[in-house]
Amino acid sequence: MQSVKQEPIYLPGVANNPQPSHYLNLIRTSQSSGRETWNIWYLFAFRPQMTQHLARFTQEVMREPSPLSPGLRELIAAYTSYVNECEFCTKAHVAVAAELLGSEDLVWTGTAQSGCVLFEGRRKSIAPLRRQSDRRPAIHYRR
Repeated sequence: MQSVKQEPIYLPGVANNPQPSHYLNLIRTSQSSGRETWNIWYLFAFRPQMTQHLARFTQEVMREPSPLSPGLRELIAAYTSYVNECEFCTKAHVAVAAELLGSEDLVWTGTAQSGCVLFEGRRKSIAPLRRQSDRRPAIHYRR
């Protein structure tokens, strides 16, 4: 199993200047309980009025009703982030997907290893089919 531990944020002016918001409360609660804080919380807490639109967009895309469950959407996001070599996004989506799906091992298997997992009773392949000029992955479902 891989760790989802994050490196410290490299923007001290952002990290040391959070504004009152849900994200500041989240940071303080996590810190006081000895839990890890996510770097993006500092960015959201630094300028909450600027990030509220991104938060709403993310909520709509990842959590609102859809033919795909939130767990599968997070698994897709984790895989896409992994393919795009974005360590921060990969770790963030793996953590959320693991919480929603109940297994960090399942998520890492689908993300970093084969791209295939048993999910929701069907074998799903998150296959890295790419055109030569395009790195975007395609998703295929198998019964």
